[in-house]
Amino acid sequence: MDTVTGPSSESSKRGRPMTMRTLIPFLALTFGLTWGLAALVILFTDQITAIFGEIGLSNTLVILAVCAASWQVAACISRPSLG
Repeated sequence: MDTVTGPSSESSKRGRPMTMRTLIPFLALTFGLTWGLAALVILFTDQITAIFGEIGLSNTLVILAVCAASWQVAACISRPSLG
């Protein structure tokens, strides 16, 4: 890697560069999933607690919200139409 100009042309041939077309689906999916789940928990606390149990770090919805970014990266990478 060239320290002045960034990656050399050799290493950039391995893959496509990151573009806004790649970044927008990731941000939209991650934001929607994370904050959508948070909104459901805030608006329907009693119903969510009845279905999924007490809200805590081991709750399925909390794990889904925390891991959403990682799963969305995998989805965007594995689907060429998203990126």
